[in-house]
Amino acid sequence: MPLDPEVAAYLEGQKKLPPRGAMSVAETREFMRRRVALAGTPPELERVEDRAIARVPCRIYSPGAGDDLPLLLFFHGGRFFSGDLETHDPLCRTLAAESGCRVVAADYRLAPEHKFPAAVEDAIRVTRAVTANNPKVAVCGDSAGANLAAVVAREESEWIACQALVYPMIDATCSLPSYAEFAGGYGPGAEDMRRGWREYMPPGTDPKDPRLSPLWAVDLLDLPPAFILTAECDTLRDEGEEYARRLSKAGVSVTLSRYEGMIHGFLQLGSAVHRAQEAISECARYLRDMFGLPFRIPVTDVLDLHTVPPRDVKDIVEEYLEEARRRGFTALRIIHGHGIGVQRKMVRAVLSRTAFVADYRDAPQEAGGWGATLVTLSGN
Repeated sequence: MPLDPEVAAYLEGQKKLPPRGAMSVAETREFMRRRVALAGTPPELERVEDRAIARVPCRIYSPGAGDDLPLLLFFHGGRFFSGDLETHDPLCRTLAAESGCRVVAADYRLAPEHKFPAAVEDAIRVTRAVTANNPKVAVCGDSAGANLAAVVAREESEWIACQALVYPMIDATCSLPSYAEFAGGYGPGAEDMRRGWREYMPPGTDPKDPRLSPLWAVDLLDLPPAFILTAECDTLRDEGEEYARRLSKAGVSVTLSRYEGMIHGFLQLGSAVHRAQEAISECARYLRDMFGLPFRIPVTDVLDLHTVPPRDVKDIVEEYLEEARRRGFTALRIIHGHGIGVQRKMVRAVLSRTAFVADYRDAPQEAGGWGATLVTLSGN
């Protein structure tokens, strides 16, 4: 499948910038911080606070009150030598709002100042601290952060409910076919990933050490259920999908979701790539389902049904309409996912029998061919 048109447009704009390989460590870190503007505007949360946990700086995102919320421990990406709490702040806010979990983002030590296993040690310390007082903990991360999440899920498996790995960077041998297939021209490429490993690995490190490369772990039995998201046009695609295969073969429950036409890092491009929000919502929905949490009503005038299975559409639309009316919205947009004909019929069935819906009509197609319905509420 070719690149998604929005991704292609984003990559075209990136051609004006210096190549990643020409950037120093400091320049790469600054590039990551500037790129956060592409994530879009994150939702408001009840509380966000910075606090050290087990001597590791952390940021805690609380979507609601109460101490009994499930906890999601998040590790940011950045090829082990870049990324921080700020670069992934919008993503963590959105995950907290949509999953209903309290998100704890860990600002682990970065290479090259702190090489392997410093990041692993930080991740495990934070995990042990939070699991000591919380029986419902999941781990999540993107890219290099997914590496740490996978290591934690294996080494602390007894205390982890599930793991969500987003285009994981988990094979220091860099040997699977997608390394050659997407070596360049698709955002972060093969040499960019190899540089990350060079910055992270001390000389003489075995690239198949399972704390470094979870893909090569021998014992995968009895690990927590896993959600693994990959991007079709990503150097790291094959290692994520191979890890899903090996986990499944070991009897682990695995949900694998490949996003066609997408590139590495696309979840942080929400203002430029519409499917970024779809992917975040799918990850959040997995976490909600694993913890048995109800659908969380969005606080905007848009309801996105991309990741909602048909069995839930009726209940979610009814609940959304009630909440939208309560909050004083009069104009709404309901976006239909793939298989839009079926969803449109289900949505219209709800709208037609809802007394306070004054009008509804088809909207122009969304980018990517998605459909939408414009809804007017009477306010009564």
